[in-house]
Amino acid sequence: MSAPWHAPTSPIERAAVARLLAPLARRRVFHSCSAATASWGEFAQSIGMPEITFHSLRHTHASQLIDAGIDIATISKRLGHATPGITLSVYAHRFQQDDGKAAAAVNAVIKW
Repeated sequence: MSAPWHAPTSPIERAAVARLLAPLARRRVFHSCSAATASWGEFAQSIGMPEITFHSLRHTHASQLIDAGIDIATISKRLGHATPGITLSVYAHRFQQDDGKAAAAVNAVIKW
């Protein structure tokens, strides 16, 4: 499932994104997860976005990468997981939809 949001296109949306990312542009890092979450919440509210947590966006990002066929090692690195096994333990259910591809590959080799 993907997030019900689109890339900012209007001047108001672009300004809101700029405000959210300004600390990073100035090379100032958020000192806590709660500061980043609070900044995200203010941004989302300013553009009338439904209440979606910053952590939910992380899961959406991972799910979209999986759906796009990106390998688990790359996804794991992007998420900052110590090992791909951690990523698989959280997102294994997203891979179950690919069983048809695996069956087709085996059938092609067996020539059924």
